Amino acid sequence: MKKLMLFAITTLMVSTFGLAGVDIGVITPCKFARADTPCEKQECPAIIVALDKAGVSSFDVPLFRLPGCVSNPVGQAGGEVELNASGLYIVYTTYDSCSLLFPTYSANWTIDDADSTCGNYVCGVSSPDCDILHGEMLPALGLEHK
Repeated sequence: MKKLMLFAITTLMVSTFGLAGVDIGVITPCKFARADTPCEKQECPAIIVALDKAGVSSFDVPLFRLPGCVSNPVGQAGGEVELNASGLYIVYTTYDSCSLLFPTYSANWTIDDADSTCGNYVCGVSSPDCDILHGEMLPALGLEHK
């Protein structure tokens, strides 16, 4: 049931195409809050992404104070990540601009040269939780702020 839910959410939230190295057909925005990571006590937008081969992928993630990835970014995360194997990964970054005035935010996830995927998030709410959404603990990769 959880895998069916992941497929349904992915189908509804993503309308992009794949390029070399990354299967962009499966990108699911979620929140990362795993124990013993910086995200246990800090806001962390994330995605679950399917990578179809090992190698280096470049991530670019502007962060916005409003949903829909509009307005000027309030932060930027990203970098190159070397992946040792194909499969599903959680990719996350931190977000420190939550406030009563701006309780929602968004992150525009771009991998390599593929079309971007906008994820909308609510401050202080861990739903959908990446680990619960997928049903098992996937490898997690943190992106630094630029």
